[in-house]
Amino acid sequence: MMKVRKETNVNNAFAIDTIMSVYYARMKETETPKRQENSSKEECFDFWQLLYLESGRYICSIGGKLLEQKPGQILLVEPQQIRSTWQAENVLVKIINFRCNSAKMAEIQNACVQLSDSEKDLLLRAIETGLRRFENIAHDNPIFWGQ
Repeated sequence: MMKVRKETNVNNAFAIDTIMSVYYARMKETETPKRQENSSKEECFDFWQLLYLESGRYICSIGGKLLEQKPGQILLVEPQQIRSTWQAENVLVKIINFRCNSAKMAEIQNACVQLSDSEKDLLLRAIETGLRRFENIAHDNPIFWGQ
């Protein structure tokens, strides 16, 4: 008699092609600009960025949309999107830069997403592994650590 096994289908909605860097950054404080054109820092990259806010307060503008990221949330910034930091207060942010061509990414791009406790644990374990795996690029810089 043949043994019957239950099978579980796996839905691979997101396929990460390349992990470019894993690091964390500490930001003490930036002043809130009066208008978007005067934002304190503008960034644009040719890869995806996942920012996990561990602590502090972070407000940014992406594509004209003002976002306030709270601790425990991730922010997925799509490639070629200008992100302007409006305000950062005592921020500890963990960042993964990666390449991904999955069409499903469009559903969660440029938005803050609250993670469950199990999702946070999984993400933090992945980040800690990345921090140990990659060589430190920041050397003695107290603001950044990792690659």
